[in-house]
Amino acid sequence: MKSLLLVGRNKRFISVATQAARIAFPVATVRQLPGLDEALAMPESLDPELLAMADTGAGEVDRATKAMDSAGLPRWGVIAGGDEAPAGSTVETIPAEDWEPPRVARIFCSVLARHRLARENAQLRGDLRSIGTRVAHDLRSPLGGIFAAVDSLNEILAAEAPACAARSEPILDSAQDLMKIVQQLTLLTKSTANGGERQPYNMETPVLTALERHGRLFAEKQASVVQPDQWPEMMGDIAWAEAIWWNLIENALRHAGDRPQVELDWKPAREEIVFRVCDRGAGVPPEKVPALFQPFQLLHRPGAPRGLGLPIVQRLVELQGGHCAYEPRSPAGACFSFTLPAAGPADVWAPAFAQPARAP
Repeated sequence: MKSLLLVGRNKRFISVATQAARIAFPVATVRQLPGLDEALAMPESLDPELLAMADTGAGEVDRATKAMDSAGLPRWGVIAGGDEAPAGSTVETIPAEDWEPPRVARIFCSVLARHRLARENAQLRGDLRSIGTRVAHDLRSPLGGIFAAVDSLNEILAAEAPACAARSEPILDSAQDLMKIVQQLTLLTKSTANGGERQPYNMETPVLTALERHGRLFAEKQASVVQPDQWPEMMGDIAWAEAIWWNLIENALRHAGDRPQVELDWKPAREEIVFRVCDRGAGVPPEKVPALFQPFQLLHRPGAPRGLGLPIVQRLVELQGGHCAYEPRSPAGACFSFTLPAAGPADVWAPAFAQPARAP
């Protein structure tokens, strides 16, 4: 680190902080400034900086923590001398009784390390946000052109060469697969970068939306669905919930054989709700079970699953404080489950899994 800024007029803290800086960062420049405005007016440093404050007030400390550089990254690692950090702040506060150079030096090193991690994390989240936006825009546009071209080709073939009309289907199928990947990657990157919108909703809404989006696949597979008459009230991101159900329902439809029956249910468990998607298909071979919910960052490893659906489900569930699981059914079949925090006391809902038949 090349620079330590000391803000305030507390002579004792300034002296202790200066000595601590000499211990922690022997070659760093220590600059004393009367107030935060003077610090904000200084040119930005290319290296992470520390800002130590004393007797400036909680409002100034809060303002310092919110300062960003031109790249949109946290400008300083902030240390407050005394009890000046605002409520709920992560600012490192050093009580006056701990103003000793060796101890303050260790705190300086710790805050600098956290500041560097915070900047790296903010930069990575910004990169993910940019990737999600660019993927959504730059790939959807040419894919839209492919769909339009295939539609035109189908019209021409239907009129002039009906026997060749089916030859365009692989193009359409490939484009649809690529669009699905684009949608999944966009959802994953934006969800990881931005977090979700925490709001109340009834789980029936995302379930029904996911089922409706799979209407064509249900018809192709001649599949049926069994689901509860009632769904619990939740608190979280309804778009994430819809994506979770969409992926798990598609997984069941594609791997449960002909005319599958997809069973959806839920039950309370302490302070969370357990949701399940089950089928009566062949199930998952035991040797593949450990890699089902492969963490997304490990999908490059040999033997990792090819699909993105289950890793995306795992990520969206984990971002909300839940977890995923798989259980085989007897004599055959599969049950994929996930948990989400309950919106209220879990015991006000159904006491066990219930599966009354109801069509989508």
